Amino acid sequence: MATLQSLGCVLMSINWPPKILLTAFSRFLLLTFGAIAVYFLLAGFGTHFGLAYVHFHIPLLNRIREAGRYLSVFTMLAAFLAGLGLQVIVDVASGKLELKDGLRRYFWIATGLSLLIFVVALVFDRHETIAGWLVLAVLPFAWILWPASSRGERLVCSGLLLLACLASVLSPPGTQLFSASQYLGADNLRSHRVLRRVAQLPDIAQYRVVVLDSVFRPVEWGSNASYYGIRTFYLSCTPVPYDQFREMFPEREVNLRMLRGTKYFICGPDSMPFDPKATLLFTESGYRVYEASDPMELYTLVHKVIPFATKDSFQSKLAAGFDYHRLAAMEKSKEQTIPPLLRANEQSIPGTPTSEDLVEPILHTPNLFAVQAYSPQPGLLILNERWSDDWHARVNSRPAKVLRANFTQPAVVLPAGRNYVEFEFKPTLFWNLLILQRATFLLLVVVGVWKLWRAWLLSGDNRRPSAAGTP
Repeated sequence: MATLQSLGCVLMSINWPPKILLTAFSRFLLLTFGAIAVYFLLAGFGTHFGLAYVHFHIPLLNRIREAGRYLSVFTMLAAFLAGLGLQVIVDVASGKLELKDGLRRYFWIATGLSLLIFVVALVFDRHETIAGWLVLAVLPFAWILWPASSRGERLVCSGLLLLACLASVLSPPGTQLFSASQYLGADNLRSHRVLRRVAQLPDIAQYRVVVLDSVFRPVEWGSNASYYGIRTFYLSCTPVPYDQFREMFPEREVNLRMLRGTKYFICGPDSMPFDPKATLLFTESGYRVYEASDPMELYTLVHKVIPFATKDSFQSKLAAGFDYHRLAAMEKSKEQTIPPLLRANEQSIPGTPTSEDLVEPILHTPNLFAVQAYSPQPGLLILNERWSDDWHARVNSRPAKVLRANFTQPAVVLPAGRNYVEFEFKPTLFWNLLILQRATFLLLVVVGVWKLWRAWLLSGDNRRPSAAGTP
């Protein structure tokens, strides 16, 4: 990939005509590609800038679930801009592009700092992989074909070309060829065959899947599973919150996985589910798929809350045995206390849920969950999704406080009777960025209309005959 990008820089720096940066078209290219490059750079930060939530609804981009892959687009656009930069340096050195004294001084200072950064990285980075020396063969051809008018200009161009070749030769760890693809790998194709069968399970959308495989990485399974609407714990997008990262691989904590809604296990040839009660469903391409019997469902209505001092104390109780179908844990803190409606049940003995309890899903979208709940007594409705401060809730169309149940799930308190509940995931940063985007589009439209109107007025003034020319 690095070799291809550097060669692109070389070709562009050779073929662009002199003073292209002085034309309107070149300024358009510079601004357009620069803006797109910055956009994909921000997209490489995962969900932290909110762009990932926008991409989930854009065709083609919604297939890119690994944030790091957006950096490939950024790198190619940066290579294009680097080609323009190389041509500017050549034009300034040869005198084809004149700069004022102050601007010329700052230009060479910036160029020198860039060269210094490159040399420092070249000297002190001891993790580089030396590869692609064949790219140096372009140097003699460039020396012959370069359209230089003087020997000095040819030397400057050759020096810049040598830097581009060295940047290509020193590839960072993990760099792969542009033509390399993991999709056609045997392990990847087997995972797709297994996931296609798992996706046909009637209740797969309500639960999660755990993967136990020493051959194909779970994060690769998780990436492939997202294409089939299968929920796992494994995320390839980076970065992710640290707490969520810690929850990705605790497979031995069976009760914690059950609490988080794990019903199915995909096991490799040398793996077995840690749940002894799991039963074998089917085998596919050397993998076995097991089903657990008592996972926590997507929606759970409980009537008793037990306080815990810390998350570790709750997880110890969970490992020893915690009836999450009838009870909910809540952290003792100043920000969160047991609601008064449930406090009366705190000392009562938990029994079988009331037969009249009813939780009926109404709507399920990536960011919105709506249910109709009924119970003759107050309760706590738990949504089996990962906790975040960005969860918002409405009960009977009125805003409701979202509590943190079981240290990892959003929940709301419901009064006795029938209630309509909505859980909405609305990241504040994403919402602010969306408002900024709409405001920017509106501003661009206003500016464009104003410029067109001004141009129309000026053209009308030019067409109007002057008083001196009137007979």
